Order: sequence, then structure tokens, then C-alpha cells
Amino acid sequence: MKYFPSLLVTLLLLVGCTNGVHVVELTDWQFKYHDQWLDATVPGCIHTDLMAHNIIPDPFYGTNEDSVQWVDDYDSAWIYRTFVTYEEWEGYDSIDLVFDGLTFAYITLFSDKKIDLGFADNMFRQWRYTLPTAGLGDTLMVEVHLFCSGLNDFSGLEGLGYHLPDERAFTRTAPYMQGWDWGPKLNTRGLWQPVRLECFNHKRHEKKVSTPSSWNVELHQDKDSIGQSFTFYKDGKPFFAKGANWIPCHSFPILTPELKERYRYLLTSVKEANFNMLRVWGGGIYEPDFFYDLCDSLGIMVWQDFNFSCALYPSDPAFLDNVREEALQQVRRIAQHPCVVVWCGNNEVKNGWEDWGWQAQYKWTPEQIAELQHSIDTLFGTNGILAQVVRQCDPLQRAYITSSPLY
Repeated sequence: MKYFPSLLVTLLLLVGCTNGVHVVELTDWQFKYHDQWLDATVPGCIHTDLMAHNIIPDPFYGTNEDSVQWVDDYDSAWIYRTFVTYEEWEGYDSIDLVFDGLTFAYITLFSDKKIDLGFADNMFRQWRYTLPTAGLGDTLMVEVHLFCSGLNDFSGLEGLGYHLPDERAFTRTAPYMQGWDWGPKLNTRGLWQPVRLECFNHKRHEKKVSTPSSWNVELHQDKDSIGQSFTFYKDGKPFFAKGANWIPCHSFPILTPELKERYRYLLTSVKEANFNMLRVWGGGIYEPDFFYDLCDSLGIMVWQDFNFSCALYPSDPAFLDNVREEALQQVRRIAQHPCVVVWCGNNEVKNGWEDWGWQAQYKWTPEQIAELQHSIDTLFGTNGILAQVVRQCDPLQRAYITSSPLY
């Protein structure tokens, strides 16, 4: 059975060839609202698409934040689709469908037959699916079902056996989207980074990664009479780290031309204020290369948190494998920027575990406390998963610290 668009859809394809790879950017999408297919913007998210069609008001005006909460509480999945014709992959013997970033989703293909590609359950990972080259028919429809990015069927909550302080810990979505003390609760869903087909012949071409230039910045943590120092050195000399905590500069982190201008304005302001370092906070997102490129060019050092904040996290194998792949992808990407001077496992997890009364509040047994401490060490410790990935993937072997604050 073949599927064709119910209305004329001109697929906007940006086609390129890099290192022997034929790339087809998939930019023309639709989303379903009340049995009607409407134009969608990808990269994008459901809130911005609904705003574009005047279905919801501006959520940043007045009390509109409250009136748009139904978007995330929507009973069914938000469905996005696009169409690709046979001519785009004709003559290639290997085809990958690549999502650079999407929220919790199930991906299905329709052509001569239905092909279930499966779940994507981490918005901080690239998701790559190898497609069959035979039996795709003349037209391929890609359908993405976007689910509520809160707790869901694959969160692992039921199997844990005890409560954790924050249920957000079970999902790999940006924590701030579910509300924070500095910003609104706008828990969105979407294909928030580019989507493309990569077509190969015979073999895939691995992207060569070069060693970044070094700014010769080191973190010294030396024992002293009152504890341990925490001092950054550049070219062997200590310096005062003056800067700020960087949170996402928009609730919907879609890299539009307008958002690029905001990045330029904010980072130029940072430079003009004589700041020399920014800490990318662990409750937000891993920033796009555009952010790090600007920091590189402006001479702004970056303290990079991994995306964990103010919570305890599960330690089942599926969750840890998911996080390991997230860290591998992000460290390989971000480590290419010389502006990065330190990696940090999380924001305030150690603080919460030791100082916020969680152990008394949740009445964990001694065995559960020991298990939770083991979980913290497994993920964030000096020999934990994140530290291992930094040692494996950062060619400059920049410092890793387990948590902030440490003391």
C-alpha cells in the first residue's frame, strides 16, 4: 500500500554531498490538529507551530502560561509527518534517517509497507535509523508521534521500588521546560533540531575529528591547611574567574535567526562586561555549536555541566546506557571547542543529597540509601560513567569535577 499526501506538498530539500555522503535535509513537515494537517516548521516544536496557526496565544504574555498547559497534557501524541520521493535515494545502497534532536517519540515509515523504527527517549541524543533500501516504493512517509515528555510508559518509575525527590529524573528532557524558579513551565515537544536522510554507497564515511587548539587552562585542586583549593590557571598563572551562570536564552531552544541574534547580543554583552567565563548550567540544554563558536571567537571560557540538576537519578542498565550514549555524543561534539575548560557532572546533586533533607523526608532504608549512593557514584563519581567518557572523548583531557557546588 502506497501513501501519498492528501494535498500538494512541495518537499523543501537542501541536498548536499559531504565526504561521499548524499544528504537530504527534510524541512517540509505537517502536524495533525483535530484531524487536520497543518504546516509545521522543523526544526521547531509544537508550541511554536500552534502559535504560528493562532491556536494558542503567546505564552509569555500575561497569564497565558496557564492557558497553554493543555498542550503538554494533550491526551494523544502530537503527530508530525513528511514525504520523501524515490528520486532522493535512488542508486544508493545504504540510507540513514537521522534526527539530531527530538523529544520523546515513536517513529514509523509508510510506503509499500509499514516499518516501525521504534522509540527515541532522549532529547539530548542524535537518533539514527538505517532504512531498508528495497521495498520502499515510490514515496516514503515519515511519521513521528511525539509523546508527553513527563513520566510515561518507558520512564522506569514503577520498577524502582522507592521514590526519588523529582520525577523529572526519569526522563531525558531539559529539566527547565517543566518549570524552574526563574522561568515558566512550557514543557514542549518537537523535532527541535534538523532531520535528514544520509545516503551512502558501499560504506559509511566516518567524520574525521581534529584535535582542538588549547587555551592552556588548567584547574588546580591542591590540598591545603583548610581543605582543598579550586583555582584556574592559564599559561601557568592563576587568574580570577569572573562570569555568570548561563541558562537557556529561550524556553524553546530552536536555533532560528532571531535566536542567533540573541546569542550574539548576550555573549557580546558578556565580553563587554569583562567576564571571562560562563558556566553552562545543568538544568538546561547542551548548547548548540553556534554558542561555543561565539565563545571561541570572543575568548570566553566555558564551564560545561552535564544535563543533570537538583535530583537523584535511576541506575537501571537501560537508563545508564542511554546516558552513556548521550555523554559520548555531546563530549565528542563540544570538546572540539577550545573555550571549554572544565566538565562538571551535575548541578547541586551532591548539595541535595547531603544538605536538603532528602534522606529524612523520603524515609529510605539503610539499604536504599546505600543503593542511591552507589547510583550517584556510578553516574557522577571520579571513576563513574561521565568521568570515563570525558577521559575517552576529550582529546585535551580537560578536568572533570563530580558536582557543583563541591563544598
